[in-house]
Amino acid sequence: MIKNKLIVLLAEKELSLSELARLTDIRYATLWSFAKNKTQKADYEMMNRICKTLECSPGDILKYLPEIGKRSRKQK
Repeated sequence: MIKNKLIVLLAEKELSLSELARLTDIRYATLWSFAKNKTQKADYEMMNRICKTLECSPGDILKYLPEIGKRSRKQK
């Protein structure tokens, strides 16, 4: 499972999602859906704009959390 940490990162930088939308020229609704894990995929251009604006890397925004109780295909 991939966990989105954008809201936490914005809080650390004392920015709102609205401000990020204005600075990146990405629609607020798009950022909100992304930040709340309501999207199925991340767009590279969007990630690039966010990282450039927040001076961070994708790993600062997204974190992989292994799902407990599920085995990967390699383990089967």
